[in-house]
Amino acid sequence: MNMRFKNTDVKQIRGSRVALWQNGLLLVQTDLRLEAAEQFYRLPGGRMEADEAPTECAAREFQEEMGFPVRIGALWYVGENLYLRRGRPVQEIIFYFQGSTETPLPEGDPIATRESHLSAVLLPPSRLMQERCLPPRLFARLLEDGSEGPRQIAYIREGGF
Repeated sequence: MNMRFKNTDVKQIRGSRVALWQNGLLLVQTDLRLEAAEQFYRLPGGRMEADEAPTECAAREFQEEMGFPVRIGALWYVGENLYLRRGRPVQEIIFYFQGSTETPLPEGDPIATRESHLSAVLLPPSRLMQERCLPPRLFARLLEDGSEGPRQIAYIREGGF
């Protein structure tokens, strides 16, 4: 689609997510409230508060969802997602950071989360390539780059109006 909207028509969302690799496995979450056919994997994280920096958001959201702290490392990707929600255009700007923990995560199904509607698990890239992961272009790039991350910050745009 190539629709044009006034800036006042577009809902803008900012957020941060964390890419945490451990022994070649990536930590991902799924929302258990969704029907099985609608489920997808995503990285831990969420929306920024109005006065919050992207790194602060990443650390806070990870702690809230997973129940333990994360060290926020390098900014790896900036993602822009454009889509319509209930007929209204939405623009999401999401910052994706490298993350690490002091204590290794259990490599079993599933990893307990603090939020009952979320399930978390460490999965290998080969499995994630076969699963529905959102946003898709970002996940493809993340799995290609692996635990070393990109050589430089990458901008990835998804969708459109």
